[in-house]
Amino acid sequence: MFGPTAEGETSYVSRLLHLLRPDMLVLWDKGFDGNDFLASVTAPRAQFLGRLRSNRRTPVLTRLAAAHTCRSSPPRRYV
Repeated sequence: MFGPTAEGETSYVSRLLHLLRPDMLVLWDKGFDGNDFLASVTAPRAQFLGRLRSNRRTPVLTRLAAAHTCRSSPPRRYV
């Protein structure tokens, strides 16, 4: 927590958005998917991953073939 609990998390995070850079990854939970917030995160070209509310409809950018998976790194082998 950054301060008094009377102020919400979304107002605190807005104070940090100016620190974002293109090499950063922003993670968020539901409730942080307002249009103004999304625009602020994408403006510095930061990468992002977050849960969206069930009523949020985002555009499909690419459809993957059913037999393929999308991975950012090779799978780890656990012993």
